[in-house]
Amino acid sequence: MKIVDEHFSVPNPGAIGIHCKAGLGRTGTLIGLWAMKTYQIPADAFIGWIRIARPGSILGPQQKYLGSQEYKYLKNHQSSPRGGNYNYAHLE
Repeated sequence: MKIVDEHFSVPNPGAIGIHCKAGLGRTGTLIGLWAMKTYQIPADAFIGWIRIARPGSILGPQQKYLGSQEYKYLKNHQSSPRGGNYNYAHLE
């Protein structure tokens, strides 16, 4: 997140490319963390969107991790029905 924050901290930063080996797990997770921090999008909403935009994204360990990080990035924990303490096991 530090590199992404630094990139977007300058005026007119331009685009940034984020990619891992397959572009499904770590890529979506980093973008999800940034979306939670910047736009206050809860993890479950982001996971739903990214799975439509890029099928196969954020599965298994990544979805659990993303949900567990909400409390760090959402300013209003009540915007998330679980406040970052949700069990994603049923989604696997």
